[in-house]
Amino acid sequence: MMAVVVRIMPFLTMILLYGYMDQVVVQAQTKQAAIPDIPKKIADEHTPMEYVARMMEQVYLRPVTYEDPIMSWIDDFQQIQNSRGEIIKIKKRRSFEMPGEANRLKTPTISVELLQRIVDAYHEQTDGPRFKIESSRWGLHIIPDQVRNDQGQYTKAITFLDRSISVPVENRTPSGHFEAICEAINHSMVAGIKLHSFTPYVDGYFSQVPLSRMPSDEEMMQTEFSWGTEGSTARDALINLFEQSATTLTWRLLCDSHNLSQPLCALNIGPMEVNYTETGGRTYESPLFHDRIKKND
Repeated sequence: MMAVVVRIMPFLTMILLYGYMDQVVVQAQTKQAAIPDIPKKIADEHTPMEYVARMMEQVYLRPVTYEDPIMSWIDDFQQIQNSRGEIIKIKKRRSFEMPGEANRLKTPTISVELLQRIVDAYHEQTDGPRFKIESSRWGLHIIPDQVRNDQGQYTKAITFLDRSISVPVENRTPSGHFEAICEAINHSMVAGIKLHSFTPYVDGYFSQVPLSRMPSDEEMMQTEFSWGTEGSTARDALINLFEQSATTLTWRLLCDSHNLSQPLCALNIGPMEVNYTETGGRTYESPLFHDRIKKND
């Protein structure tokens, strides 16, 4: 479970900041965005393409989602000793040099072609899982394509969000809609492979009015709306649901999957992280909340 716990920490940071939404919104409106440099090398990352997704969001301010593959090849993992003295497996660290095009001065706009060139560089320099890039009206998506099986041979990757799902149209909170999507995905998957929803405070992301730190039942009822889908891919269903949100959301579908019979996967939903520079030159990261609030005419 180590890999999942480590990689959801950026979203847990957002949870801590959510209680100060009013201040964060003011910061997003008054502080100057600080565009970070793209590193020339991605070094020693357990999930290097997830790191790329986060970095490209901060540089280009456009959603770049990421989905983990379910892995089973022994050489995709390394053994470490945890604090209890137990030997456990975690994803092997990988590094690769970024292509020359991965430079905001040379490439001022993010595109499928730029992300594909980064993925190609990763493929050329590592023996890790293979990915593909897709685009949508919401943003760009890093999706598993091939993964090594128990014998080390590349085979088609299992992907949760390519599944065709149907969710009955019902009045739910936003978090209820995401849970319904995960339930529909799990119903379509093979036995033993389950996807869990990790969506803390997602109801506040959707609300046109910031919720209090401990929302009342009445406040939560005001976040409810009718939604459902019929025969769409889970990925398209997420995008359609995101379009109802007052916040530009992104996702990380993360798996701790060294045990193929019981992989632990979680769909993490949260805002993009943006870099800001305040008076005095200090640069910091902060989640971008309520950037899609509807303006009154």
